[in-house]
Amino acid sequence: MKNQVSDGQVVSVVASGLTHPSHSDNLPHSGDPVVAGILVGVAGESAATSTSLIDVETAGVFKLSVTATDSGGNSAVVLGDQLYIDGSSAVITKDSSKTAYGIALGAVSSGATASIPVKLGAGPAGAAGGGSGLLQSATVTLTAAEMLALSTSPVEILAAPGANKFLLLVGFSVEYKFGTIGYNNLGNLWFYYANATPSNSTVLSTANGFDWSQDQLDWATSAGTQGALPGAGGAAPGDQPILLTSSNGSDPTDGDGTLTVTVFYAVITLS
Repeated sequence: MKNQVSDGQVVSVVASGLTHPSHSDNLPHSGDPVVAGILVGVAGESAATSTSLIDVETAGVFKLSVTATDSGGNSAVVLGDQLYIDGSSAVITKDSSKTAYGIALGAVSSGATASIPVKLGAGPAGAAGGGSGLLQSATVTLTAAEMLALSTSPVEILAAPGANKFLLLVGFSVEYKFGTIGYNNLGNLWFYYANATPSNSTVLSTANGFDWSQDQLDWATSAGTQGALPGAGGAAPGDQPILLTSSNGSDPTDGDGTLTVTVFYAVITLS
């Protein structure tokens, strides 16, 4: 085809347009993870100057530095995890509020940084992040200590997305693992925007009668009668984190199980 530039696996990019790990010369080096908007890859060569055209590999498997954190804090990386790259630092983590980068082919202990093989590219449909409107997911596990303080100290499930953006919560699943004693006085789980007062009209909730005396799985979507979560005054909740609390308003005094929360969401860019 006369107008084909390349097969797309290797693209030529001006060095100054790439975010890359920090170096004393402020230029991308061969083997660096790089990002420009939603273009991600690995620098195939080192740039001589900021105006140099360099090759960027956009497919393949590369050994790269990965930090085992997500939007909620420390989180171990395991084989098959979707990885994301920070558009301002080129640090690769599990933080799904960043730009989708690749798939982990190795493991990193929680909170640690290590070099592991990474397959470039997003996972299956729905795992990709970074762009406006793309469906993403994030998983947070709450400890017993967090559960015992859930009403008075809500847990941040998704961090604020940034200026002129808001989080559209599509749905969630929660997996409760019973310990030795169930939580008393906990009620249902409420997901809400930080600028809204939690109530039946401003939350996405687990089903009534959540049973804390045994293992349980619960899920919901924001479709149908539930609708979308409003912010304060019903306005679109721009740049607001999504929090998790209890419907009862007071903390339990007993309980020791854990709760794994997975939320499905899109980051919407406002006009």
